[in-house]
Amino acid sequence: MDDLALLTRLRAMPVPLDLATLDNAVLAGLHDRQQMGSISRKALGTCGALALGIGLAGGAMVGVPAIAKEPALSLSAANALAPSSLLEGPP
Repeated sequence: MDDLALLTRLRAMPVPLDLATLDNAVLAGLHDRQQMGSISRKALGTCGALALGIGLAGGAMVGVPAIAKEPALSLSAANALAPSSLLEGPP
């Protein structure tokens, strides 16, 4: 069966009765979702404040500051992982 025949059969079918109440159902669903969103914003704010408090408390409890042994990213010519040094071989 081709698409044109399917569309012709669909056009011949009666319109569902629930279609008349579709607008009201969609608007009611949007209203419910909007009401849930205001609760979610409050919960998100509370969780954010709690996370900030835990982070500040955890940072204050550290006795010795963390110091990196070497820079995480070195863009100098002496970098052992530079492509030029890898192509030349060991020094």
